[in-house]
Amino acid sequence: MADSVVNVESGVELALNAGKAVNNISSVSTHIMQLTAEINHSLQEQKISASEVSDNVERVAGIADETNKLATKAKIKSENVKKLANSTSNKVLMFTL
Repeated sequence: MADSVVNVESGVELALNAGKAVNNISSVSTHIMQLTAEINHSLQEQKISASEVSDNVERVAGIADETNKLATKAKIKSENVKKLANSTSNKVLMFTL
């Protein structure tokens, strides 16, 4: 009978330890789920930010392309003005006394 009591006490202790272990596992699982949710939220924020950065880069590239086109047009117009100035200067020289 004494052996049975010892076995029952041992079983009770094992059951209590198992219960504590299950509670600990549950607590750790809950914490992992919270961390996973935080990581997911951070990833969503980074996705939005990356999309905004990409949009801004595309806008800057478009502005740079437009600036290049305008600079090319300005260069051509400047060269035309230079030619007109030279032509006008040459014609004025013809009328010099």
